[in-house]
Amino acid sequence: MCQDDETGPLSVSSNKAPKRQKAKAENPPAKSPQKTVGGGEDRQLVDIMAGIADALADVVNSHTELVVHDLLRPENSINNIVNGDVSGRKEGQSILTVLSNDKGFETFVSSEVPATPYGITTIKDYQTGTRDGRRLYSTSVIVNDADGKPATAFCINVDRDKLRKTFRQFEESMLPLTSSETAPDEVSRNGHDDSELTMEELINEIIDTSLSEYSSSPKRMTKDEKMSAVVKMKTRGLFLIRGSVELVAKRLGTTRHTIYNYLEQAES
Repeated sequence: MCQDDETGPLSVSSNKAPKRQKAKAENPPAKSPQKTVGGGEDRQLVDIMAGIADALADVVNSHTELVVHDLLRPENSINNIVNGDVSGRKEGQSILTVLSNDKGFETFVSSEVPATPYGITTIKDYQTGTRDGRRLYSTSVIVNDADGKPATAFCINVDRDKLRKTFRQFEESMLPLTSSETAPDEVSRNGHDDSELTMEELINEIIDTSLSEYSSSPKRMTKDEKMSAVVKMKTRGLFLIRGSVELVAKRLGTTRHTIYNYLEQAES
């Protein structure tokens, strides 16, 4: 029903409730970055190091080796390698192919790397050895992930002896040779080549080397002798490889539990 007043006619009354205006949707809060499931962030750290190695590949001399390790994948730790013939290694090989007396590797295996998120540990100018007895000069950089765990390593190994020989050959090439002289030939590599060794052969080699100094057979070794041998295997990185504890227990005639006890006692 309509009625008039001084302002004019009023609208017809209605029983319907006034229509509400929809609230404007608010933007959801930005999510903080998270680590990708499956170690995506760690993989990025490895890829960064691999990219650096690729960038340096064209500027380092042929007697300088660059190696990038994925420390979270010890069975196939060598992610990228430049001039792998320096040590006889190749991409995709195990961390067990590490050079002898590698202080960078020893620092990693002995858990001496500070557990600092994204921390960087540098081990400079130390000597390592190849399987055929050559001496290399090495430097290693270990990079942690967000949890403070070692994720990747960048290693530089230089064969200075071959580098000096190259310089000498260059100097000699600038001098005239007599009829009885010939240019020196490059000495070929002798000895074992890690690229030809399988994972099983590498594991057995470490076990055999660690047991070789004891005169008794493994089953007759004392507890202290077995513990000492297990510690030697640990320093070679053997227990980074899955299934190695079972293999060592079988060789020593004992159990997995005993091997773990040896490792715990050695650490304490």
